[in-house]
Amino acid sequence: TGLFDVTEQGAGLPPAEPTTGRAMIYLVALEDAGASGEAIGCGDSLVPVEMEVGQAASPAQAALSALLGIRTQTYGESGLYNALYQSDLAVESVNITDGTAVVNLTGTLLLGGACDAPRVEAQLARTVQQDPALTNVQITINGQPLESLLTQEG
Repeated sequence: TGLFDVTEQGAGLPPAEPTTGRAMIYLVALEDAGASGEAIGCGDSLVPVEMEVGQAASPAQAALSALLGIRTQTYGESGLYNALYQSDLAVESVNITDGTAVVNLTGTLLLGGACDAPRVEAQLARTVQQDPALTNVQITINGQPLESLLTQEG
């Protein structure tokens, strides 16, 4: 026999989960004062963008991994800004309990200036908070609360 033997054991079982899905990530329309989406700091807008995401433990984790995987300052031809483009972050875990998502990221956070702090916070929080049942998002990077890191960076 070869490396793989095909048997009938799987007959009748539902197909495996798809390897990809679609989710919203959030990017920034610079200096448009909320015209394109939710208004955030520095006169910007937070704009949802639907994209294909890989399979993960949760939809929030899949969407966040997709957002963190964008390594360019602007997204495609949209012109939307990604304040996370300089950072090297990965999702360690996303735990959702009683309407609160606790997100643990690892890696390095780099900002391009004081205005990137509210952009990063909004991009991460809204990308996680796609489920309307989520009322609170707590994000840490290497065990440090995101808010304290943004204060130090900004």
